[in-house]
Amino acid sequence: MIRKINQKEFTDTVLRDTTTIVKFEAEWCQPCKQITPAVESLAKTWENKDCEFVAVDIDQAPSIAQHYSIFGVPTFIAFNKGLPVAEVRSNVNIGNVKDSFAKHIT
Repeated sequence: MIRKINQKEFTDTVLRDTTTIVKFEAEWCQPCKQITPAVESLAKTWENKDCEFVAVDIDQAPSIAQHYSIFGVPTFIAFNKGLPVAEVRSNVNIGNVKDSFAKHIT
């Protein structure tokens, strides 16, 4: 399951020691909705690993979107201890998401 977080929760969520994969999305974004089932499946596959999937609506968190230069959605960024460690910004598909983040998941 992808937990939806808001702008207030963002910092505390990404500062943890676990790898946090953030899906930047928007309510109006059809590709965001289309990839959600595959991302939820990947989250379930990795549920026993040290990671969490969360989603942030860029329209509800514009300062975060601006800070991380989110110009297109969906965009995925993996954070560990508050630092971005990997990202998928273009050619977003579940294979790229899995391949890009797998080495950061223990």
